[in-house]
Amino acid sequence: MYWQVVRAPALATHAGNPRAVEAQQEIHRGAIVDRHGVVLAQSSRSGNAYQRHYSLPSLSPLIGYSSIRYGQDGLEKTFNSALTSSSGDIGAALSQLAGLEPRAGDSLTLSIDAKLQQATDQALGNASGAAILMKPSTGEILALVTKPYFDANALDAELPAHQHDPSGPFFNRATLGLFPPGSTFKIITASAALAAGTATPDTHFHQLGDTFVVDGYAVHGANLPPGVTDVNLTQAFQYSCNPCFAQVGLKLGWPALEQYARQFGIGQPVPLGIPVRESRLFDPGASLTPVLLANTAYGQGQLVVTPLQMLLATAAIANGGTIPRPRVVISQQDPAGRTVAQFNGGSLGQAVSASVANEVRQMMIAVVQHGSGTLAAIPNVQVAGKTGTAETGNGQRPDAWFAAFAPADSPRYAVVVIREHQGEGYDQAAPMAKAILQAALASGD
Repeated sequence: MYWQVVRAPALATHAGNPRAVEAQQEIHRGAIVDRHGVVLAQSSRSGNAYQRHYSLPSLSPLIGYSSIRYGQDGLEKTFNSALTSSSGDIGAALSQLAGLEPRAGDSLTLSIDAKLQQATDQALGNASGAAILMKPSTGEILALVTKPYFDANALDAELPAHQHDPSGPFFNRATLGLFPPGSTFKIITASAALAAGTATPDTHFHQLGDTFVVDGYAVHGANLPPGVTDVNLTQAFQYSCNPCFAQVGLKLGWPALEQYARQFGIGQPVPLGIPVRESRLFDPGASLTPVLLANTAYGQGQLVVTPLQMLLATAAIANGGTIPRPRVVISQQDPAGRTVAQFNGGSLGQAVSASVANEVRQMMIAVVQHGSGTLAAIPNVQVAGKTGTAETGNGQRPDAWFAAFAPADSPRYAVVVIREHQGEGYDQAAPMAKAILQAALASGD
């Protein structure tokens, strides 16, 4: 009786139980649909078993897969119990073991927009990297692309072939990739300087030549127009002046930069429903020298972030300083179509005040109107953005970044783009972010 009743639910789902494997094939796994009801994943009967089908391969890193051979991954793994209606009820387990009643799983509705997912996939191009589109007011992710990606429909063939592929098609760069953010991090540094009272938008920096030297280390990349030697903080942000921001970092000091980086989410867990790595300001046990501080302030040093983290920082500025709680699952429906669970948004905290966020917003507008981000400008729409060109070492070309939101005065969409080893953010990421924002604005969602 113990094995038949008490241990029945565990036996029914044990990986080594051949009956459990067979039963899994007999479950009509719930569908996964986009925000408009477009089917993204569904099961269909083939003989005596159900097979899983996926409509958009670009969503495979997010949705994951459900495989008899390889198990589950992604949202398929996180919500496996819901999708299979594995309630853990002893009576249900016994009925299912006895084959008395078939099982149909609940379905999930995602925040993803299938059309915007395809537009984002196309905009990112063939480069390795990631792009994420979000509604900053709600945290709803409308598109998430990581490249290269695998096709969950061909999992049995692709997983063995690509397990050791250095390009990493099974690696979700959007949520697990840690990259130096380059000058997109100046969004956080500028916010910290303004919030701490270290600088104002009109604080001036006298920059002679292309370098600033700290403890014998030369910081390069002034990026100022010819003949310009005196700029304020807004202009330093607009032109993405590394020596100027190295000075901002030194004035801030490590305690203040650490505090505001943490308030923006650096080093904090990010809940999403799939694994997300924590970004970090510096390596564990690092020696917090002035040189490292100067380099970190303009987005280099030992600093690494996920594209999702950089998007959340951008969305915080769009949101008046409030970081949205990101989400990709909106609701859960039972087989009869009744909503049994709602997954609401919320906030991950207040990074900075609304007044500071508005000052940084104005700086980001200047970037697109007259600075390094002009290739992201959209006719008749004010865009706020920031370029990033992140040095990665080893003689490789920099990673190209762009983070933005639009319309700037009433943000509906925020986007981040990173294209690995493609060069400058102004021409290798900004136009791609523009294309994604244009598609979103045209969608009317």
